[in-house]
Amino acid sequence: MLLISILSILTFLCSTPVSASRVIQSNSLDLCTDNKNFTATFFNVTFTPDDRLLSIGFNGTVAISGNVVADLSLTAYGKEVITKTLDPCKMKEQRLCPMNIGKLEIPAIQTTLPQSVINQVPNVAYTVPDLDASVRVYINSTDTGAPIACMEASLSNSKSVYQQAVGWVIALVIGLGLASSGIASILGYSHAALHVAAKSLALFGFVQSQAILGMTSVHMPPIVESWTQNFQWSMGIMHLGFIQKIANWYLRATGGTSSTLLSDLENTSVNVLKRKRSLDFGAGALMKRESGEGAAPDGSKTIYGIVRVGFKASIERTDIFMTGFIFIIVFIGFTMLIVGLVRLVSGLLAKSGKTDSNKMDSSTWAVTTKGILLRLILMCYPAVCVLCLWEFASHDSPAEVILAVVMLLSTTAILVMAAVRIIRKARRSVEIYKSPAFMLQNDTTFLNKWGFLYAHHRSPVYYFVTLMVVYIFVKGIFVALCQPSSSVQIAALFVIEVLMLVAVCALRPWMDKKTNIMNISVTSINFLNTLLLLIFNFRQRDMATSILGVILFVYNAILTLILLIVILIASIMALVSKNPDNKYQVMKDDGSSIMSRTHMTELDALGAAARGSPDQNQKENPFAHNEVPPNHANGLQPSDRASPNHMTGANHSPSSPLDPSVPLFPSSDTRSASPYESGEHNLSPSEYSHPGASPVNRGYNVSPIRTPSPHAYRAANNPSPWQRGAGYEH
Repeated sequence: MLLISILSILTFLCSTPVSASRVIQSNSLDLCTDNKNFTATFFNVTFTPDDRLLSIGFNGTVAISGNVVADLSLTAYGKEVITKTLDPCKMKEQRLCPMNIGKLEIPAIQTTLPQSVINQVPNVAYTVPDLDASVRVYINSTDTGAPIACMEASLSNSKSVYQQAVGWVIALVIGLGLASSGIASILGYSHAALHVAAKSLALFGFVQSQAILGMTSVHMPPIVESWTQNFQWSMGIMHLGFIQKIANWYLRATGGTSSTLLSDLENTSVNVLKRKRSLDFGAGALMKRESGEGAAPDGSKTIYGIVRVGFKASIERTDIFMTGFIFIIVFIGFTMLIVGLVRLVSGLLAKSGKTDSNKMDSSTWAVTTKGILLRLILMCYPAVCVLCLWEFASHDSPAEVILAVVMLLSTTAILVMAAVRIIRKARRSVEIYKSPAFMLQNDTTFLNKWGFLYAHHRSPVYYFVTLMVVYIFVKGIFVALCQPSSSVQIAALFVIEVLMLVAVCALRPWMDKKTNIMNISVTSINFLNTLLLLIFNFRQRDMATSILGVILFVYNAILTLILLIVILIASIMALVSKNPDNKYQVMKDDGSSIMSRTHMTELDALGAAARGSPDQNQKENPFAHNEVPPNHANGLQPSDRASPNHMTGANHSPSSPLDPSVPLFPSSDTRSASPYESGEHNLSPSEYSHPGASPVNRGYNVSPIRTPSPHAYRAANNPSPWQRGAGYEH
């Protein structure tokens, strides 16, 4: 009853009426025995309860003779609901009574079922999306009663949770989030831009993880297969006629042979994998061409994994890689074209005097463009790993294999190089300033070029991008190369997700509490998904498996809906609020937790004025030419401590003309400070210090992104031994 109640709710929430009449049908047939007495290349069965008709069409080969009977068993959600025996002789079907050896073609056999049998089928079977039901037919000899053949077919009611509108809505919401982040950045609201971008990227990462889930070769309930199909666009798997023509032309032009699975559906029975395969993991299994597509002895085709995803998207197996490759190139090229148009418009506005011509010069735009390109590479990296590695096993054509090698190596090398530079920069900053935040956040050029990898993370966890790249790459290896062995594949993915969940819970790397909650929730759902797939792989189909499939769909749909609402609200607030930065908490910097919070007294102000302290509004980039000179790395001279230039470089952050959260548009420094003030970069510099006395005066170890505290100001500008003691040192 619980299952029927859940399915009834899903009927109203997820199904879309395709036809006013109720129908259950099947177009694929699978053998449930190893003998070849009865094989089929085409199979179709249609059941319409309104007129009580059961229609069966069949093309195949028969290796038996004599009179037979067929025992029919209908199973729905692991429970047997109908059993019936069909006798061809009593049905006056001369082609089957008696059975003759040879080819058998039956356009359609119609029989009328009694109302008592129809009443046994629950109403949800006609309305619930992605019906998990199958019919099994045992053919037995009339004379001996011995079983001769066994066939099984999955049933569908033409309703599904796979709707193209779902993918379009999610894509538009993600696009709206990124666009509103860019607009907020143009208007100078860096904090809002950073948070909206972080939420949008979290949703995009969750969408990609759902798509990868559907690419595994584990047999899963139909509702799970259809649900994950909604997100395959994020991996570049999307059917467009002209794209398919280009992919097929390139395949043939480079010596490949095109698959004809879709074009030969009238003569070929195609069924999704319904039973577990043996553990056939090995080099030979990995490199065989029929990865994801198996030919049965009866001539029918069984598909699974990536091939199943492509088949449901109406893409031939041999065109899957090129389709994804083309979409990735088009996506990156289209985005860079928009950046070029923004650059052109901003240049025209600057020449007309409507904007500041010095705000975005050519060198700044060059750095910004590189930053945008690197972010796009990171967004597309999961699709690149899976599709390129899968092409190594599929090898559709030599040219496509070369393309896969070049794309995978180039993108991986770029991301690894970026991670190495970030780590080196952070270690240099820790060595000099006892905090990684200073150089990572104050070097404007470095921030705008490489900040896409660490802008949304806390400064102490600057290395988290390395974990992400390794996580994506290793996950792609098992998804792409272990298609023939679902057991090895899902076991490895389960271990990977467990390690990732432990890492994000322990580190909590994102910039604030809300962003951490969102991303940890996504990681937890990914772990739970792999756990259920592990159960699907090692458990035979029964009612428990069907219920778990429905549950998986429900909680994934709920989280997706929550993320969509959160991003919509954040995007709207970023566009319509008078000051959206006020909606987000200003973060604590790396030095404020150990510094005095006492306001500067009149005596301190008078002493500062007498010494000729620099203007508080003066800003200067200490990294304009290079990093801190080597002769200053191990200490600061007293003359330097009293220098106005030193105070300007150490205590005041440069005004970045760009928003590192979305390296696309210039940001205004009149409304907000650095976008890094919106997280919780609150780790004390003392945690980075090595044993022993620090070679750098503590007064200089202040936040690069906040106004210096009075204690830091006095320590840096007050060499006099008289101003010490109570009221001066804390």
